[in-house]
Formats: sequence, C-alpha cells, structure tokens
Amino acid sequence: MSFNILVVDDEASMRNSLARLLTGNGYSVRVADCARAALGKVRKEHPDLVLLDICLPDTSGLDVLRQLKEINDRIEVIAMTAYESVADAVQAIKIGAYDYLGKPFNIDAIRLLIKRALANRYVEKAGGPRRPVQWQGSACDRLIGKSPAMKRVLDIIHRLPANSVSNVLAEGETGTGKELAARAIHETSGRAAEPFVAVSCAAIPRDLMESELFGYEGGAFTGARPGGKPGVFERAGNGTVFLDEIGELELALQVKLLRVLEAREFCRVGGLKSIPLRARIIAATNRDLKREVKEGRFRADVYYRLNVVLMTLPPLREHPGDVAILAESFMQEFSARFSRKFAAISQPARKLLENYAWPGNVRELRNVMERIVLMEDGCTILPEHLPDEILNSTPPETRLAPDGGLPGGSPLDDVERKCIVQALDRTGGNVVRAARLLGLKRGALRYRMDKYGI
Repeated sequence: MSFNILVVDDEASMRNSLARLLTGNGYSVRVADCARAALGKVRKEHPDLVLLDICLPDTSGLDVLRQLKEINDRIEVIAMTAYESVADAVQAIKIGAYDYLGKPFNIDAIRLLIKRALANRYVEKAGGPRRPVQWQGSACDRLIGKSPAMKRVLDIIHRLPANSVSNVLAEGETGTGKELAARAIHETSGRAAEPFVAVSCAAIPRDLMESELFGYEGGAFTGARPGGKPGVFERAGNGTVFLDEIGELELALQVKLLRVLEAREFCRVGGLKSIPLRARIIAATNRDLKREVKEGRFRADVYYRLNVVLMTLPPLREHPGDVAILAESFMQEFSARFSRKFAAISQPARKLLENYAWPGNVRELRNVMERIVLMEDGCTILPEHLPDEILNSTPPETRLAPDGGLPGGSPLDDVERKCIVQALDRTGGNVVRAARLLGLKRGALRYRMDKYGI
C-alpha cells in the first residue's frame, strides 16, 4: 500500500533532504515552500501525511494546520519545529497534529514517527476503524531545552549510531530525566520497534535481583515456577535494557554483571546454557560513581565497561533558561489532557519559576505544573497559583547550590565569600573537598581564601 507525503518547509535544503529520504523509503513525495502552495497541493492531491514546518514565511504554521484540518481532518500532520518553539509544537498537538519533531532531528526518529502516523491511514485504507489521535510526544521530543547543557545531551543522542550496541552511562541528580534520555536513545535507534525494559536496582530486594536480571530455570529455588522465567536481559531481546540506579547494585551482582558486559552472554539462575545478550545496556545513576569506585563501593571494571558513552543530565538550577520552556510545555500538555484553558504564564510567575532552585529538578517542575493546571482556574498562570516553597524561595544570587556549586552570574565579592565559607563548613574545613564542591582548583580556592581573609 503506497502513501503520499507532502513536505512543507521554506528551507530548500530541508525540503530536498526529506524528499530524498522519503522517496528512498518508498513514499510518493511532494514539496511546498509556503503556506499557499501547501494548501493548494492538499486540495488537489489529498496527501496521507503532511510534514509541516511551524515557521513559514507567509503565515503561521499553526494557521496552516487549522486550514489543513478544515480541508480534510483525516490527513495526518507532523509538526516540525526548533527546540525553542516547543510551545507552538505542543499547541499543534491540541489543534490536531499527530506529533511533532524538534529540529535537527535524527533520521531513524523521523522514519519511525512517519510509520506510526501512517498506521492510522493504513487501517483506514484497509477499511478498518480509525484510531483516535492521542497526546503522544516521543521521548526525544519531550527532552527539550535550548541551553548548551541540554543541547550537549541531545547531540549525544542524535550522534549515536542507529545499530550501536555500545553501553551508555547516564548520570545526573534525581529527576533530571535520565530515563527519558534513555528512552530517547532507544526510540532514535534501530531498536525502536523492540522492547525497552527498565529495572530499578534500588527497588527490588537484593535476594530477588539476580533472578530479575538473569531469569531462572524451573526448580532453581523454593517457589520458582516449574517452567522457569526469563529475566530482564532475555525479555529485552534486540531492544534496550535500562538499569536505573546502578550504583545501588551490590558488589556480588556487579561481578556477574561484568561477565554480561564483557562476554555479552549470561545464564539463568540454576541453568547451564549460555544465552547471548542482544540488547544494548543503558545504565543510570544519581551517585558519583568515580567516588564510589575510589571508596570501594563500586567495581572499577564494571564502571569502565558501562562508561563507553557518558551522558550527563544537568540539574535544572544549572540551566534556568530552560525552566520557562519546560513549564510552558508541561502547561500545554496538561491543559490538553485535562481540557483546561491555561495558555500562558505571566511574567512575574515566570520569574519566580526561574529563580527557584528546583531541588527535585524537572520532575518537580512537571508535578508543580500538573497541580496548577488541574486545581487552579483561569487562562494564565499567576504568582498566586505557585506553591509556597517557590514564592518564599531565596534568590539564586544569594544561595549556594545544593551540590555546593557557586551560584552562576554573581560577581559580588560578599556572595563569593559566603559561598566559600559555606563550602568549608560543609566539608569540615577540608580545603580539597571544598574546592571540589566549588569547582575550583585547590590553589584557586587558597587564593580566594587569602583574598577574603578566611
């Protein structure tokens, strides 16, 4: 069954690249460089799918989307947008777009998304019932931000070869989006159609963890199922295994994990047959694993095997410029989900959100926005809608970050002195550890201590 796709983008290089890609995948492709041309082709040619750039030279892509749906609401539309335009992209979902892609995007990601979008048209052309469109932004599209720190994360995800089996280690504080990043890697790889199996190394009791990872044969232990049970590594097949909180894995199991990482094979508990590992392993931690290795709580060989590709998810306080983008995205998402009217965040509320330290990181921000949209009334989020901890928070220029880091952007000597004193207090006067907390070399910290008479 053939499908017709219309690519609408004012950049010739983007139009041509997408046309070549889609033609090579067996689709019939037409292109348009502006809204007027796009609407004309839709009326005349009735495409199955439209790839629509949100930013067009002659009119808003959102207006084009509305008109497309008026012409034929059965046409699937994927909105294309820069990361900075996420609010418009989410608005596109509300209007009726199937999903949206952030530019620049991964080739495998767009192939997969197009297949999913056209699944509706396939059922319809085959004479079956049309499935309802739901909110379903992919993990990669929900991992947003314009800060250098987040762009580095996105760059790593997009650069990973589609069929790579190289292990990935995602590090970052709780709530920074490590699992979301892992899912984005999975979805943009050649494994996207295979299982993504996640397990928390902290949530499962130690005596059950081995059988959870490796599975077991029948009769392996008291209470074992007669037919045995496959473990995480087996259930993942050719997909992805996500080992969350890997730093919590006890040393005895780290030894067994090492063999899996080195030989890419394993045995079930109570079994003798070697089973090949076909999945990619992505591990995540909120601990400093280098320090855990030095202090003997984590094996160095396991750490280096996992740390082939290192991806650091920054705490939200280190990229406050992304707070408004994320808050707006969550607001739009929950407004659509709960049929609420919130469409904007007032400037005073935005400032308060940006000034808050967010100890729970992106997860905390998401929860705050969900509560506001669900429980408050109105069209605009105001300061009075925010929880007390945000309203009463200390301005960042006078606050030491929770990890001991120096607050960014403040040149004031008294603030710098206060941060140094706090760091020394936290470390019991240990200059080496205080320097590490502050991100300084020991000599640089000594210089500042002498400067301020500390």
